[in-house]
Formats: sequence, structure tokens, C-alpha cells
Amino acid sequence: MSKTTRVAIALLLLCLLILAPTTPAGLGASSRSPLDPAAPYVRGEILVQWRDGVTAAAARTAVMAQGLTVLQDIASLRVARLKVPSGEERTHIEKLRQHPLIALAEPNYLAHAADGDSLNPNDTHWLKQWNMRCIEAPPAWTLTTGKAEVIVAVLDSGVDTGHPDLGASLLAGYDFVNNDADPDDDYGHGTHVTGILSAQLNNALGVAGVAPGVSILPLKVLDDRGEGTYANISAAIQYAAANGVAVINLSLGGHAHSDIMEQAIHNAHDAGALLVASTGNQGQSSITYPARYAEVLAVAATDQYDWWPSYSNWGPEVDLAAPGGTSVDQVWSTWPGGYGWEHGTSMAAPHVAGTAALICSVNPALTQDDIADILRQTADQVGQFDYVGGRNSYLGHGRVNAHEAVRWALPPMLAVEPEQLLFLGDSHHAPTAQRVWLSNQSYQPLQWQAEELTGESWLNLVPPLSGSITYDDPDKLNVLVSTSGLSYGVYEGSLRISSCTPDAQGTPLTVTVFLSLVPELTHLYLPVAENNRYAH
Repeated sequence: MSKTTRVAIALLLLCLLILAPTTPAGLGASSRSPLDPAAPYVRGEILVQWRDGVTAAAARTAVMAQGLTVLQDIASLRVARLKVPSGEERTHIEKLRQHPLIALAEPNYLAHAADGDSLNPNDTHWLKQWNMRCIEAPPAWTLTTGKAEVIVAVLDSGVDTGHPDLGASLLAGYDFVNNDADPDDDYGHGTHVTGILSAQLNNALGVAGVAPGVSILPLKVLDDRGEGTYANISAAIQYAAANGVAVINLSLGGHAHSDIMEQAIHNAHDAGALLVASTGNQGQSSITYPARYAEVLAVAATDQYDWWPSYSNWGPEVDLAAPGGTSVDQVWSTWPGGYGWEHGTSMAAPHVAGTAALICSVNPALTQDDIADILRQTADQVGQFDYVGGRNSYLGHGRVNAHEAVRWALPPMLAVEPEQLLFLGDSHHAPTAQRVWLSNQSYQPLQWQAEELTGESWLNLVPPLSGSITYDDPDKLNVLVSTSGLSYGVYEGSLRISSCTPDAQGTPLTVTVFLSLVPELTHLYLPVAENNRYAH
């Protein structure tokens, strides 16, 4: 066959590939399978598989033409992991499913160990907790479930102190209604709110709270009818501040301004506490107090579909939203003696308070104003209303996202993989380049730089030797070795990767490099799985 004929056939095959129907032969319904709306997946990432016969380079060019970034190639599966804007995963999946070079497109779903880890808790009522999945609590729990030294005060109708799903997190509280040290819940509301905030995780019982590892200070300010006075609420706020709490949850409200309550809130804020309050359930354009005060995070409600429910009060003071449910799709949580359904902005507030407590747990150096800013900046802009200047009067800056908030609050931390490289060569074969992958667990950027420590005569680092990495934007360092002028034998060198970012953790790190030079190799296979699995 002549060269001209081979070129013509190649061009014909390429044309047939490009003009092929959208659904390729041999691929069944799975290539267009519906997306699972309940399954957790990595935000800001999707997976695509290019068709058989398409080169990795052609596929990479195709996705880059869509304005997307390739994070990883899995060449053996003809798969690429792509970076997409967070919240636009489904849009890009549907678009790429129509691309002539793409066979499959789907989310980068999350899996979990079979022993019941925090991504899929063994709490018996977990499947009822749509609210926890909505705020991405499970991936947040892989980073922290909260620390006991972080105290959240719950000012409410008290708590069922004997509840098996709550007892481990409860501190000795106080009853401001009856003036005693027994904040027993004779209304139910406070127990429900506390369960949303801190019910125990992975205890094979009931439900899981947003921050199951933190401590709860129960302060009873509402009576057996769910009513309370501004005097008792103000006194409890002062009490909480004096006891060094990090967060104060106020799933309650009144319609009148009070100079005294405002002063108590001001004092608590000055003492370092973050105050979180519900906006009220009257469906009106005026939120209740204390949520209305500037030093309080005002929390509106969202439903199971991330829409604003009509009962949730709105106004310019609204900061955030969180799952509050509706009369049809309510929030399941602890109740005196068991569990029960409730809905309202009272249920929304502890989602935010719990997320704030998780933030405190991973970065105690943050002030309450820092935490409030992180909660606003990482919220998901959901719902039926436009966001102007980053917010609207119904959902504030959006629905709280626990995973995004905690990930942003984490101090930057450098990690490298692998920590050891092995090069093998002989007089006929020069070792190929290898990569050290650099990652950072935080959304806060970490500036890195690399240098050779030993092995300078044969160890070479390929520029760039510095850069910036975040959780969703890792980097790599290419490493080469030169065998020129070397005798047969084993050589050991090292390189150092460090950071100049203030407060960065895990730095500096050292990677050990081995070079084995032999007269002749029988094969070039290197059994270094931790490095080779990233090759592309």
C-alpha cells in the first residue's frame, strides 16, 4: 500500500470519526444515563471518556476548546478529569455529551469505605436527612466533625439531656425560665434545633448533626409554649459570652427592637462570639429581632430543592439561607424521647451555626467576623431570585455550603506524592521524566518552590520551579536524571519543596530520588505504583 493511499485512508477514518452519530455504536444506555440528583460528587469536577480511536491529545484539545482545564488523564480508560465552575457540573456534562469526540460524561461521584465512614454515616435515619446532603456536610466531615473545645450556646426551649443522640456533646446548662440548673425541654423545639446542630455521627443511631464533635451549652429561654422574654434572652446571651462560647444559636425572634437586647448582642460580639439567628416565619418583608441587628448573621430558609419557601421572612438584612424545609418536606431531627419532623427558619439557623463551629475547629485563629465572611463567600447562589452584587433579600448571599466553608477556612497545607522516585536506566536507555504531584487541602493559595538538595550532578528539576496551588488547582514538578558520565551503580539524591506562604503547614517536604544504572535492562517496567498511576 502506497504512502498516499495510507494517508487517504487515515483522513477518511478521521472524517468518519468526526461525523459519527452522537451515540456511538457499542455504547448502551449507560452513556446517556440520567444523573443521580442525590448522589454526592466532587464540586467543580467532571469526568469525560473520549471515543475509541481518539487520541488523548485530540481529546484534550477538544475540552480545552470548551474553556475547561484537564486536571488528570486516565489514559488506560480514555478518561480525563476536568475542572469546571462549581455549580455548573450538570450544564457542562450535558453539553459534552453532545460532543462528537466524547463517549461519556458524568460527575466525579464520591465513594465511601464499606465500614460506614463519614461520607455515608451509619446513623439509622440518615436517608431522611436531605438537609445534610444539601449543605454538603458529608465531605465537610472528612475534614472535621468539630472539636470539643469549640462551644456553641443554644438559646431555646432547652434540650432533652437524656437523649442518646445528644448526651455526649452536652455541657451543664441553665434554665432562665425557671431559674435553675436543669434546662429540660418541655416544648421540643430546642431538642430539634440541637439535633440539627450536633447529633452524634456514626453511632448507629438516629440522625447526624452538622458539627457532632463540638460541645453544646443549652440555655433555656423559652417555656412550654415556646414563648420567652427579651429579659431572659438578653441574660442568656450575656451568660453565653461570659462562658467563652464561640457561637450562639438563636432560633427565635420577636417583632420589637430592644436597646437592652441589642446591648447584650453587642457585648457578646465584642467577647468574640458569632451570633446566628433565624429571620422568622411570617412570610413578610421584615425579619425579626435579634436577626435584624447588624452583629447577627440572619438566616432565612430554603426547601429541599434549594428554593425560597414563602413563609421565610425577607429583607436587606438577610445574610444567608439554609435548609428549613416546608410543610411537605420537613427537617428530621431529635425530639424529646425520640425524633420528629419540623420546618421553619428555626431549623435553618443551626445549619449555619454548626458550619461556623466546624470552621472554628479547623482554624481557631479566625475571628467571628472572619468566619461570617467565609460563610457568605462560600455560600451557593441557589433559588429563584437573581443575585445582585452577590446577594438578594430572600436568601442573602445564598445557601450555606459546609464543605466549601470548611475547605476555605483550612490553613494551606502542602502535600506531595510520591515521596520517593526510582529511576532505572542502562547504557542504551535514558530514564524518562517523572512527576511529583503537589496538592493543598485548602482553597487558600499556597506558594511553593522547589530546589535540589543532593545529586546535583545527575538530578535535574524542570522549570517552572515555583507556583501557586489550591485544593482545586494542584500542580506538578517534573524531574529528570542524566546518566551521562556516570558509572554503573545506585545513586541517591533529594529535592526539597517548600512554601513562603504565612501559616502554611506541612512545609518543607523532602522527596528522595534513586537512580539505578545497570549495563543492560531486560525490561523497563518500574513497579512504583504510587508514581506510575499518575502518568499521562
